[in-house]
Amino acid sequence: MRFSRTRLQPDRVLLDVIAIVVLGAVALVTIFPFLVLLVSSFTSEHFIINHGYALFPRELSVDSYDLILRNPQKIARAYAVTLFVTGFGTLSSLFLSSRRSSAAALRRPTSSSAPCST
Repeated sequence: MRFSRTRLQPDRVLLDVIAIVVLGAVALVTIFPFLVLLVSSFTSEHFIINHGYALFPRELSVDSYDLILRNPQKIARAYAVTLFVTGFGTLSSLFLSSRRSSAAALRRPTSSSAPCST
């Protein structure tokens, strides 16, 4: 099987380069918070308080993971509260929006909003 090479037009190449640069920037902006979160989870609390967040910390620590493994009840309770709040908020939003939409669908037109027929 033989592939034929076609020359790309200069405007097409420019658009491809712009698209790659923009998508690369969006990818970096999207991934950066997760990278900072991961690195800060291995940084000591003392370092974060004194120096702030950094991609390359000078002190590494696993104290946060030690705390999680020593007190799994606190983490389980926090997840339970999160699930309850999320579930309650979702169900109440669905209930209220379905009530509003059913009321809007059943609304009868009034005589003033009816089209004029002459």
